[in-house]
Amino acid sequence: MLKTVLQLGPPPTDAAKQNRMSPAGIVMMYVSEDAGTALAEIVDREGIYAVGEFVIERDAIILDLAELPETPSIFYEVPDSMEYDPRQHLIFLREVEEELSRPITRDDRVHVEYVPTQVVTEFLRTAATSHKGPIDGIRYRSARRSGGKSLVLFADQTSLVTPEDLRDDNYNFYRDRWIRLIGKQDYEITNLCFDYDVRPMWGHLGLADQ
Repeated sequence: MLKTVLQLGPPPTDAAKQNRMSPAGIVMMYVSEDAGTALAEIVDREGIYAVGEFVIERDAIILDLAELPETPSIFYEVPDSMEYDPRQHLIFLREVEEELSRPITRDDRVHVEYVPTQVVTEFLRTAATSHKGPIDGIRYRSARRSGGKSLVLFADQTSLVTPEDLRDDNYNFYRDRWIRLIGKQDYEITNLCFDYDVRPMWGHLGLADQ
């Protein structure tokens, strides 16, 4: 049964599969803002699923693509106080968000159609903001639950606060441990409805128990 932060958090490098935002071997942490959305994102058959509840231990910079402002009309007049016309930027960000919110195909094939969003995500992962350091993740609309929101966090197992009995000799070399597991709940899924009515929480990662 899945129960530890290392099992419920981001996978080790050799277990990281391709996703719409990350190629195989690149570790990121995919979470949702509530347990129902986490289940909808990962349930593909009936069974027992583990949902972990996580909190972050520091301020995080998240690019919110799920709540983008309306794209201005082509007749929009850019105020003199603005340094650039926001229209093209918003069009680009909306196109990226639409691609991120598409369902992924769960198989072991290489999906070249994921490459554009993987490239954009990698740029954002390594880019620095103007004042407060790098971006820590991206928020986007759930691909499988209407109204649900998910996030990809640029975090791997070295970002996890780990109990002492699970720490290795290299634990203290990684100072930026900003994600902590505070709870875990198992759910028995018998109906693939993608609209699971469960207690809402923030920062859930749903995984199938093996």
